[in-house]
Amino acid sequence: KRVALNSSYRFYCATPKDESVDEDTNTWRYQDSLPVLPVPEIKETCDRYRQFLEPLVTPEQFEAVNANITKFEGTSLAADLQNQLLELQATESSWLEQFWDNMYLEIRDPLPINVNPFFSLNSSWKGKLENESA
Repeated sequence: KRVALNSSYRFYCATPKDESVDEDTNTWRYQDSLPVLPVPEIKETCDRYRQFLEPLVTPEQFEAVNANITKFEGTSLAADLQNQLLELQATESSWLEQFWDNMYLEIRDPLPINVNPFFSLNSSWKGKLENESA
């Protein structure tokens, strides 16, 4: 049995034959019981950034960037940004949601080109993609 959750957008969900659909709560009924997305510690964030960055750059570039990351970790700016995320986590259901919505839902540019990090990793891809025929 398919039941329209919202007739103006025609969202449907499958339900057992004898289960009625409460349009206001069915989709989000477990939302309050989900664990809160934790804000990672600054060190953890920086360590993960190093881990993801290392295969993408030369050893010399990684050494320079790693020094900058290490310098950033101990700054008051890093601590202030961390505190802002923790404050956001305390007042919102998700500290990440608004950033995500802004990045993907509010931008009016083509998303694969302007949001996807693949297209900005290495400028050498540009020439290869332009020279290939479809």
